Amino acid sequence: MKKNIINLQNSVLCFLLLTITAFVHAETSFLPGLVPTEYGLAPASDLIYNGKMLTSDEAHQLYLGSNGKMDLSLLNPDDSSPLWKNLPPRALNIHDNSKEIKVNADDLLKYMDQVPSRSGNFRFTVSADHKAYTIMLSKNIHNVLLKKSLLQKLGYTTPPIKYLPKIKLKFTSSMEKELFMEKMAESTFGDPGRWIINYRDHLRAKKDLEEVDENKDNNDDEDKDDEEEKEESGDDGIDPDDENEVTVDGPLADSDELLLQDLIIMEDQNHLYNLAIGYLPSQVIQGRRVLNSLLIPYSLVEVPESLNLFAWHVGRVVNKQIDFGYESAEEFTTSYEDARWIARRVLKLTRADFEEIVANAYYPEAVAALLVEKLLSRRNHLAKILNLENESSEIAFDPEITIDPYLRDGKIIKEKWEGYASRFSYGDPNSPLSRSELFAFAKSKFISTGISNLITLVNKHLPHTDIESALFQRQEDLFFKQLAEYAVTGKVTPVPLGIWATPIAGINLIASREIIAGSYLGTDNVIQLADSVGLSVDAGAYLRVEGMQYPISVTGKAMATINRIYSHLRPIKSFKAGLRYPYKNLFVPYFQRKLGHFFDEILTGDFEKLQEKERKKILEEMMFHFKEQMQVGESILISDAVGGGVNLAVGSGYTRMVEAQAAFGASLVVLSRLHIHRKDENTIQIYKDLGNVTSLVVSFQLKTLIPVLSVSAKWSKGSAKCKFYSLNINENEKENPHLIKNLKALRTLFLNNSLELASTVKKPYRLINRFTQGVIKGNVLFFQAGRMTLNTKLTIIHPSGARRDFFRAQAMKRRGLNFEQFSIDAVNSILRDYAEWDMHLDRATGDSPADSIKGSSLNMTVNYEGEIKNKRGEKGDIENRFALISKTWRGWSISRESAENIIKQINQKFKIDFYPENALAQTNKIFLYNISMEIYLYEKALLHFMNLKESKVSSIFSRHVLGVGDLIKKWRFMHEWRSAKNDLRWNNYMQEGKHMRLLLSMAHSWLGFDGLLELFGGKDNMFIISKLSGFRVGDEAGDTPLMSHTLGEIGSRALSGPLAQMQNQINATQSEFLAYWLIERLQ
Repeated sequence: MKKNIINLQNSVLCFLLLTITAFVHAETSFLPGLVPTEYGLAPASDLIYNGKMLTSDEAHQLYLGSNGKMDLSLLNPDDSSPLWKNLPPRALNIHDNSKEIKVNADDLLKYMDQVPSRSGNFRFTVSADHKAYTIMLSKNIHNVLLKKSLLQKLGYTTPPIKYLPKIKLKFTSSMEKELFMEKMAESTFGDPGRWIINYRDHLRAKKDLEEVDENKDNNDDEDKDDEEEKEESGDDGIDPDDENEVTVDGPLADSDELLLQDLIIMEDQNHLYNLAIGYLPSQVIQGRRVLNSLLIPYSLVEVPESLNLFAWHVGRVVNKQIDFGYESAEEFTTSYEDARWIARRVLKLTRADFEEIVANAYYPEAVAALLVEKLLSRRNHLAKILNLENESSEIAFDPEITIDPYLRDGKIIKEKWEGYASRFSYGDPNSPLSRSELFAFAKSKFISTGISNLITLVNKHLPHTDIESALFQRQEDLFFKQLAEYAVTGKVTPVPLGIWATPIAGINLIASREIIAGSYLGTDNVIQLADSVGLSVDAGAYLRVEGMQYPISVTGKAMATINRIYSHLRPIKSFKAGLRYPYKNLFVPYFQRKLGHFFDEILTGDFEKLQEKERKKILEEMMFHFKEQMQVGESILISDAVGGGVNLAVGSGYTRMVEAQAAFGASLVVLSRLHIHRKDENTIQIYKDLGNVTSLVVSFQLKTLIPVLSVSAKWSKGSAKCKFYSLNINENEKENPHLIKNLKALRTLFLNNSLELASTVKKPYRLINRFTQGVIKGNVLFFQAGRMTLNTKLTIIHPSGARRDFFRAQAMKRRGLNFEQFSIDAVNSILRDYAEWDMHLDRATGDSPADSIKGSSLNMTVNYEGEIKNKRGEKGDIENRFALISKTWRGWSISRESAENIIKQINQKFKIDFYPENALAQTNKIFLYNISMEIYLYEKALLHFMNLKESKVSSIFSRHVLGVGDLIKKWRFMHEWRSAKNDLRWNNYMQEGKHMRLLLSMAHSWLGFDGLLELFGGKDNMFIISKLSGFRVGDEAGDTPLMSHTLGEIGSRALSGPLAQMQNQINATQSEFLAYWLIERLQ
C-alpha cells in the first residue's frame, strides 16, 4: 500500500508538472486543485464587505479599484448558513456525539444493507434502538475523526460521528455474513481480518481468503525475481502464517454474527453536508469561500495509513502554484485569498488545540504523540508557503520525539496495533545495498571476472599473432647480429636508427555477463544485466623505432577490425535478481531465435481457419509466454563494426617502477546496429542504426608501479542515421487489427535480422544526427576530471515526409572520486608486470565516478538548443530557443549532514528554501544518491539577455560578479556576449550556440542570483527545480524521490526544450534519439 500511495502521489505530481505546459500562454493559467501564489483566480462569491455580500465580479472590481492593494483574504464569507459560524476556536465536546448516537461499544447491531462508498471505504447501514445508522470502516478511518475535530475548531458544523472500538454485528444468515465479508475486501482493498476479530474462524473450507496484495507495485514485472522483494512494501495485512486456502470449516463458519473493531458510526440521514468525510464535488462548492477554502485543512490532516509516510510539511510550489497533494483536489478552485483566509484561522490554533484535535481521533498513544508534532510542523510550514510568517509565530515541535518502545526519534516502529485495523507503520523498504545485495554484487563480479579471464585464455588458443614472441625473436636476432659483428671486428656497434615492422592479425571470441549501473550501449536503464557474445577479427602491422637512446621507446600500430556482437540488456531491480537469470541466455543468438519461434503457430494454414474463441486463446497464450521472456525495458542488439586506426606511442621507463608514455591516435569506425526494445506492455520498438565517427586522440600517462597520472584529449566528428519503427503487440485483435502482421514482422526480425516485413507494416521515422565533439579527461590517482563540448544538428523526418531541423550546443564539466577504477587499474598494472598468468580484473560499474563503489561526482551541464527554420547551411532562423543549466551531485552514498549541506548551497545560491527544513528528518544516509538542480531558460529570457544594451550587461556583471579576477572575468564575458550578439544578427545558429553555452556557464558560475535575474528579465522568465533521489536509509518512504518547490514560471509548451518535446512526441528513447550509442558521454 505504501508504494501505491507514494507512486500515486509522484505520478500526480509529474502529471501536473507536464500538464502545466499545455496551459502556458502569455500569462499564467491555473489548474484545478492547485492554489495560485498570487491573485489570479476569480474571487469567492460569498464574501462580506461592509455588511453586504459581494458577487465574485463585485469583489474583483473592488480589488482592481484599489490597484491591487485590497487584500480580499481578510474578508470573511457569509456565516448565515448552518455550515460555518465566525466564532473563535472552542473546546471540543465529545459528549455531543453520544447524545445523538446512543450506540456504544460492544452493542449488538443488526445489519441492513451496504451503502455505495468512495474507493477505499466500506459503508453499511445497521439498526439499533429502532433507528438506522451508517457505519464506516477503512484503513484511514481516523482521518474522518481528525477532520471533524479540526473543522469544529475552525467554526464549521459537522454531523455527529462516534468512534466505536468494537461492535457485534447480527446477520439474517451465515450466507449474508459471507457476502458481507467479500464486499468488505473488495471495497477496502484489504484483508477483512483487519476489522473482523477471529476472521479465520468464520471461513469455510476450500474458500480462498479475500486477500488483496495491497503493496504490490502494478508496474513491477520482475515475476520470480521479485518474490523476495515484496516484503519491502511493508505489511500486507495478512498474518504470514495464514494460507490462501482453508481446508476445514472454521468453528464460527455457521455463525450469523461478527465482532468488528475500529470503526465509526453516524446518523443514516443528514440534512447537512458531512464535511468531515473530506469530499466535496465542485457542484456543491460553487466558488464559495466557506467551502473552497476547505482544501487547506483537508490537506493539513490528510494522514496516510502509515504515519511515517506523513510528511513534516504541507504543500509544494509548482510553477507559481501550490500543490497540496490532496486526493480530490481537482474539485476545488481555491484562490490564494481563500487559502490565506482559512490559514489564518488555522494559525490561531495552539498546541493545546492540536492535542485536543488528535485526542478526539482516537489514535494509540505513541501515534497520537507523533501526529501532534507533525501537525505543528505542517502548521508552521503552511504559514511559510502562504506568506503569513509575519502574522503568526511558529509553535515549537520535536522532530525527534521518543516514547519507548514504539516511537523513537520521530518514527513509529511498530506495525500492528491491537484493536486497530490500520497499520501505523509499514516498516522500511529493503536497502539496495543491504549485506545480501552487496554479497550478490560481489558474487556477480567474481563470476564476470571468471568469464572474462576464461575468454582471454580461450583466445590465446585461437589463431593470432603473438607480438611478445615476435618482439623477443627480434631482440634475439639483433643480439646475435651484434655478437657476430663483435667476433669479426672486436667492436659492438649500436643498433642503427630505423623502423622495424611486422604483420599482426587475430581472431577473438567475445563473451561477457555484467551487472552495470548507468547507461550502457545506448540504453536508458538505471541498472541492468548485460549479456554479450560475438567475434572480432583484426589485422594490421606493428612497428617499432629501433636504435633509440635508452630509456626512450617509440612504437606504433596500424589496425583494421571487423566484429559482430550480440547483446541482451535486461533492467533489474536488485543484484540478487541478476544472479538468478539463466546462464544459457548468455548465448544471445539462441535467446533471440527462441523469441522468434514463439510466433511459429501463426504461420500455419490452420491458424487462419480457427474460430474466434480458439484464435484468441492461442494468441493470449503466445503473447503471455513472449512477454514473460522479453519484459518491459529489455533490449536485444546486434552490432556490426568495421574500423581502422593508427596509433603512435612514445614511452620512457626506468625499470618497471617508473614509466611514462605519450600517444597519438586516429581512427575511423563505421557501425551498423539493430536494436529491438520492448518499450512498454504493448509496444516493441525497432531501431536500425548506421553511424560513422572519425576521432583523433592525444594522451599522456605516468605510472610508478601503479597509475599516477593520465591525461587525454579526443576530437571526434561523425554522423548517425536511424530508422525507427514501432509495432503494437496488444493481443486483442479488435483493438489491434494489425496484430498478425506485426507478429510476422517480429518473427522475421528475430529469426533473420530482417526489417523487410516491418517496413511494409509501418513506415519508420528517420533520424539524422551530425555532430562534432571534444572530450578532455584527466586522472590523478583516484581523482578524475573531465570536460566535454558537443555540437549537434538533428533532423527528424516523419513517415509522411515532413521534416524538422534542430540544433544543440552542449558543454559539460565533471569531477569526482573513483576509488574502484583506481584500485582495479593498480591491481591490473601489478598483475600485468609481475604475474605469470595472464589475469585481470574487470570494472564493476560504468565510466562515471558516481557509478563506482564508494565513488562520487559533481557534474555541470549547459545545453543551448532551438529549432532551425529556413536553413541555409550553417545559417538559419531559430525558433523556440531554450537553455538548460544543470548541476548534479551523484554517488555511492552520502550522509544526511552532507546532503543537507548541498541543499543549503542550492538554497543560498537562489535565496529560497527548495526543500522544507525537515525533509530529511528520518534519513540517516542516502545510497546511490542523485541531487540535481536545473535552471530552464526559455526564448523570452534568452532574447531579453541578447537584446540588452552593452552598457547594461557590463553594469550588471560589475555589480554582481563573485570571487576574484573581476576584470578578467568581465573581459571574457563581454567578449563572448558581443560574439553571440553578432551571430544572432547574422543567423549563424551553430556559432551562436557555442558562444551562448559558454556565456551561460560563465553567468551561472561567476554571478550571484540577483545578477542572473537582471540578465534574464526576472523570475517569470526562468523556471528552477531540484530533485533528490536515491535510497534514504531510515526513511519509510526512502525509495521514492523528493521533489523541491519550484522557482519562477514555465515559459513554453516545451517544458524541457524543443528536442525533449520532439523525443516525447515520437516516443523514442533518449539514447537513440540523441545517438548516445555512438557519442561518448560524461555522466
